[in-house]
Amino acid sequence: MVLRNKRLLMVANMIPKCECMADIGTDHALLPIYLVLNGKCNRAIASDVKIGPLQSAEKNIKRQNLSDKIETRLGSGFEVLKTGECQVAVLAGMGGILISRLIEDSFDIAKKTPYLVLQPNTEEASLRKYLFDNGFEILDENAVMDKGHCYLAVLCRHVPGLVSDYDEIDLVVGKVLYKKDTEGRIVYYRDLRQKADKVLNKLEKVKNRTEEIEKRIVEYKKVLRWIDENVEGI
Repeated sequence: MVLRNKRLLMVANMIPKCECMADIGTDHALLPIYLVLNGKCNRAIASDVKIGPLQSAEKNIKRQNLSDKIETRLGSGFEVLKTGECQVAVLAGMGGILISRLIEDSFDIAKKTPYLVLQPNTEEASLRKYLFDNGFEILDENAVMDKGHCYLAVLCRHVPGLVSDYDEIDLVVGKVLYKKDTEGRIVYYRDLRQKADKVLNKLEKVKNRTEEIEKRIVEYKKVLRWIDENVEGI
């Protein structure tokens, strides 16, 4: 099976080889099917909070003759899992705040899962802040442009007692991705720069600026300055 979805392929490439993985919010189960067929994991759990997507997942799993390898479960977040059941859990294609809430709702299970692969569609800074504030270490980040949208993926793990030092700009720019020499690094910062520049232009056109708008202008200028000073080739 070939994954033609660049976003899912990026997520798949970030997943460590394991005995069992869980795809939380699986939709059509394309990711666990790909991982099992390609030997990245021996077993998988595909879960979704809605019955419709789960039925689609079951059809795809049966079509690939993987019903003995991939189990489907109906439910929200980590509540479908038992502690230590999987070595990797994936939450992809959701907002960063929703991902944070799903981790928080079943924190004991989430923190005891050796690796989490998170792919937020939005609110990336909020997700990084949650991870830093709750003892998670970000091990890797990558980004890809797919159908005109830039997607970020994060590999992390919980480390008991870990305290992360960070400032606000760390949450926006992602210092782990910055240290990599990859195409994803260029893609991410080029997209971030374009978005920040667009928002800044709109804010600067506001005539009667509130204190909040002035604060946001300063923040976006800081992001643009950081990118200009630290990232070449964009």
